[in-house]
Amino acid sequence: MKLLTLNTHSWLEADALEKMDEIAQMIASQSFDVIALQEVNQSVNAPIVHSPFHFSPNSQGHPIRQDNFALQLVQKLESDYHCTYYWTYAYNHIAYDRYEEGVVLLSKTPFQNVMVYPLSKITDPNDYHTRVLVGAEIKIQNQIFDFYSLHASWWVSPEGFSCFPYEVEKLKEVQQNSSHPVFLMGDFNNPSHIQGEGYSALQKDWWDSYSLAKETCGKYTVMNNIAGWDDNQGGLRIDFIMMSQKFPISLAKVYFDGKNGKIVSDHFGYGVDLLLTNMDKRKDAKL
Repeated sequence: MKLLTLNTHSWLEADALEKMDEIAQMIASQSFDVIALQEVNQSVNAPIVHSPFHFSPNSQGHPIRQDNFALQLVQKLESDYHCTYYWTYAYNHIAYDRYEEGVVLLSKTPFQNVMVYPLSKITDPNDYHTRVLVGAEIKIQNQIFDFYSLHASWWVSPEGFSCFPYEVEKLKEVQQNSSHPVFLMGDFNNPSHIQGEGYSALQKDWWDSYSLAKETCGKYTVMNNIAGWDDNQGGLRIDFIMMSQKFPISLAKVYFDGKNGKIVSDHFGYGVDLLLTNMDKRKDAKL
């Protein structure tokens, strides 16, 4: 099974359409089974449209607009690369006063079920601290897994609010309430090298696919300063694929870093190749 997560930065990127094609080419060539995308934007006033491959968790799901970055990516994959991906989108908050920003899951196989949960304590979409979790039950090689795409908050926000401690508890609840192995994929905004904060909290309940990998190619997913990390001067590993059980990872690889694919965002992509085994989801649970 091949997985990929990428914070796209979507329409905020220069030459966004060309970068979208780079993303589509990589997805088509690697044939990822499940893909998590973050910072997927659509203009607040763009026309509402229907996508035959889009799944909403219910009839009240947030509308998809014509310039939704994931919609256009899925259409490009279908038309230019003959790759069909099913997808679902959940709305986080208004970004830069002109975009509805959200998180997305793509899958080569249809969803069994789709779920959206509040992640942050703040739930006002006009407040950029608002975050949600979009998930789907997906059957791969006769096993059902729960995959989630998320764009988490900082341990403490730039304004001094404690954010991620609340969110890590919500993620723990998701794992406890699931009857399938769970994969959390996304931008966690908590660097792996900082001890005693977000990454350490995650390690109590989740397995880090990168740490388990038999082979790694690349490490950092953010270089230098970006929004939210304005003072950063080095490499950060903040984009993770976390697992509720200890699957064997044959390869953990950084994509779109200028070496393994052109740079398409202010984040690099992160993907894993893993071997599926029939294990009870609690067998290797962390205590």
